[in-house]
Amino acid sequence: GVNGTLNLDVIMPNTEYTDTVGIGGAPGFTYTASRKSFVLPHGYLGYNKDELPVAFSLAINTPFGLSTDWRNSGAPFSTTALALKVPALAAATATYTRIQMINFNPSMAVRVNDVFAFALGVDHYRVMNANMDNPFMRFSGSGGGWGYNFSVLYRSGNVGIGASYRSQVKTKLTGTAVYPLGQPPLLPAGFSTSGSTTIKFPDMFNFGVSYRIDPRLLLSLDIDWVNWATYKTLLIEQPALGAAGTLPVVNNWNDIVDFRVGAEWSFDAATRLRLGYVYDPTPIDPAYFTPRIPGNRRQLFNIGLGYDFDKATTLDVAYSYVAIAERSQTASKAVFYNGKYKSNAHILAASVTHRF
Repeated sequence: GVNGTLNLDVIMPNTEYTDTVGIGGAPGFTYTASRKSFVLPHGYLGYNKDELPVAFSLAINTPFGLSTDWRNSGAPFSTTALALKVPALAAATATYTRIQMINFNPSMAVRVNDVFAFALGVDHYRVMNANMDNPFMRFSGSGGGWGYNFSVLYRSGNVGIGASYRSQVKTKLTGTAVYPLGQPPLLPAGFSTSGSTTIKFPDMFNFGVSYRIDPRLLLSLDIDWVNWATYKTLLIEQPALGAAGTLPVVNNWNDIVDFRVGAEWSFDAATRLRLGYVYDPTPIDPAYFTPRIPGNRRQLFNIGLGYDFDKATTLDVAYSYVAIAERSQTASKAVFYNGKYKSNAHILAASVTHRF
C-alpha cells in the first residue's frame, strides 16, 4: 500500500569568535554570529504491494545546507576597517554565507529474494538561495543539478547488512553580484552585474551493519565516506567585468570518514527508545580555513523515542547535541581569521508516519 512520512527538524546553532591577538581591537574580545534557528521540513512517500517484488518512493530532503551570519557581529573580518587599510584583505572579508537547497529523490527498490534487495534512484539538487557576501561585494544565485544513487540490502535472521552510494552533483548557480561601495573610479556605488558559480556537492558511500541481540535490543554501526575533496575552488564569474570579474575562492577541503553507532530498545510492541553517537572529522584544511564555514571536528549525541499509536500511525521524536571542537586558528594568511572559534548546535526532530 501507500505510506508517507512528514519530518520537521529545528536546528539551533551557536558560533563565537575570539580575537586572541587584538587584530580588531583589544585582545580577548569575543564576537558572536547571529543565533538564528532553522526549520527544515522534509518528507517521504512510498508505494508497494506485498505480492510484488518492486516498490517505488519519493523522498524530499535537505542533504546539505548552511548559514553563517557575521553581519552585525563586529568581527574584524566582517567590517571594512582593516580591509580599507590593507586592500589585499578586502576579498577575504566575510559577512553572510548561505546555501538553502532541497533534493528530490525518486527511487525504485527490487526484492530479489527473501534476504536480498537493491534500489536505484535519481537525485535532483535544487539550490534556491546561495549567498556569499562581504562588505564590498554581495553575490546571490540559484540553480540545480542531477545525480544518482543506488543501494543494496541483505537481511537474514538477526543480521542486516547494507551499502549505498550517492554520486557527485554539479550545480550551476546563476545570479547577481552587487558592489555596495563600488570600486572607484571604475564602478559606482551600488553597481550590479550578472554572475555565476558552480558548486560540486560530494559523492558519498555508506556501509552499515545491524544486529538484533534479542527481540528488544537492536544495535547498529554505520561508516560513511564523504568526498569533500570535490570542494576545492569556487570561481565567481562576472562576464561584464572581463578577466577582473573572475574571483577564485580556494577551499582545498579533504575527504573524510565518519562513523555512527546506535541502539534501539523496545519497551513493548509500541514504544522504542533510541540512543546514538556520531563522530564526524572536519574536512577543512587549516591553511584554507574561513569563518564562512567555521567548522571543526564534530561529535553528535542523540536520543529519541518512537511510539506506534496503532498499526497505521507512528510518531518519532529526537534530540541531538552537536559538540564542535574548539578551533584555535593560527595558519590563515588573512590574519583577521586567526583566533579561537567555539561552536555547538541543538537539533530537535519529529516525524509522523502513516500507512494507508
